[in-house]
Amino acid sequence: MLQDLRRVSVAETVARGASFVTVPLLTRALTPSSFGLYRSVFVVSSLVLTIRGILNLSTLVEKRLPEMTADDQASLVAAAAATLGAFVGLSVLVVVAVSVSGVFDWVAPGIFEFIRSNVLVVCLFVATTALYQFGLTLSKSLDRFDLYSGAVLVSEVVFLLAVVGLFFTSLLTAPVALGLYVVARGLSIAILLWRLSSVLFARPDFRGLWSSARAISLPLAPQTVVKQAQGKVPDAVVISAFGTAVFGGWSVLFTFSTVFQLFSRPFSTMLLPKLSKRLDEGEGIDNLLTRYYRFATVLVVPMVVGGSLLGTQIVGAVFGPQYRLSELTTATFLIAFGLQTLAVPASPVFVARDDALLDTLTYTVASGLLLGTVALGALFGSITLVAAGYAVQQCTILVVGLWYQTRYVTSDLPTPSGVVRFGIPAVAMTGFVLTVEQFAQGLLSVVVVVSASATLYFGALYGTGVVSKQDIALVRRFVGG
Repeated sequence: MLQDLRRVSVAETVARGASFVTVPLLTRALTPSSFGLYRSVFVVSSLVLTIRGILNLSTLVEKRLPEMTADDQASLVAAAAATLGAFVGLSVLVVVAVSVSGVFDWVAPGIFEFIRSNVLVVCLFVATTALYQFGLTLSKSLDRFDLYSGAVLVSEVVFLLAVVGLFFTSLLTAPVALGLYVVARGLSIAILLWRLSSVLFARPDFRGLWSSARAISLPLAPQTVVKQAQGKVPDAVVISAFGTAVFGGWSVLFTFSTVFQLFSRPFSTMLLPKLSKRLDEGEGIDNLLTRYYRFATVLVVPMVVGGSLLGTQIVGAVFGPQYRLSELTTATFLIAFGLQTLAVPASPVFVARDDALLDTLTYTVASGLLLGTVALGALFGSITLVAAGYAVQQCTILVVGLWYQTRYVTSDLPTPSGVVRFGIPAVAMTGFVLTVEQFAQGLLSVVVVVSASATLYFGALYGTGVVSKQDIALVRRFVGG
């Protein structure tokens, strides 16, 4: 697993880094309103593609493929790919119908006028998004993490290079940026089609697909639709209630999640297939989960604390001062991202142990709390309250997930001395940041403060024994092979 994790992590780190660099280039080239329109297409695409949740193909192949023979894998994949193609075609027709009819213009007139003016690129965006995501799911489910890593790298790096190439010209507009995104995803899809052609173009087994869908996908369908919708409904509310300019700043805050995903994404990418395989072979999952929570906590604390104290300075220095939201809104977002990182194992453990209904119930309740809080935020005109909805949602998922996992995972609780040894570095870092944050006004000074506080924190962790020599040896194996 370590080799797969290292390969995926390197690819995710480079890809997320490329994605992170792309955003400030776009925010500097576009006005907040134009950047908000650009990001609004992502929201519309996600909402349209919620119809894929009816069969929940991604979770189906992640769960079933590791358990099947090569011939059965090919038949199931071919059937799933054909079914996805039909759903993608339906999604594109929905985009065309909505843009032509103008039925939702009253919600956000500027966005749907933008879609009407660029309907071809928006339809291509929807199609490539669905195909790209499915291709990545197939790659990791077939244990082809080298292909997964390559496709991710091509998509993000090509897009970054294209944006850099146009940054110093007047050609970089919101429609052009969407077109570049489509081209980058298209190249990755071509690679995936080529390398997975043996399974994608096999004889499809629709009967087997339907049998697997009834056992795995259909119980998860309500949850999947809710998860996909709740991920973007708050964005739609922000666009409608606060306008595209504020949504531009809102989208910039979500870029901070990239930092958290640099750590959590490699684990979440491989967690369900690895858990399913271990349980199928009768092995325990204790070590995998406890190690994740330990490392996640060590890394999340400085990102949440430091980001909460320096978040607005970072936004102003990197993305532009016009994209700043309030300090409280920024801190609330970062707390939510930290909770989300800690809650990563919840859904994979539910699904791996065939408790899909409990998974659905957990995410439905958590999403209901999110949407209710978002509605209150829109009603009272408070974007901070909207952000708080995410923290409430992720906290709910984390608490229920931990409760469930304690039934199957045996691990020692943290000792008081262990809590103190961990608390010392966190307190030291917080005091340092509070002392010097007034000097973090420009990009260089922000980088210096962040680097110094991180060095202090991790140095103190080693000094108090929270991070051991064995941990460092594991990281060296992870990085260097």
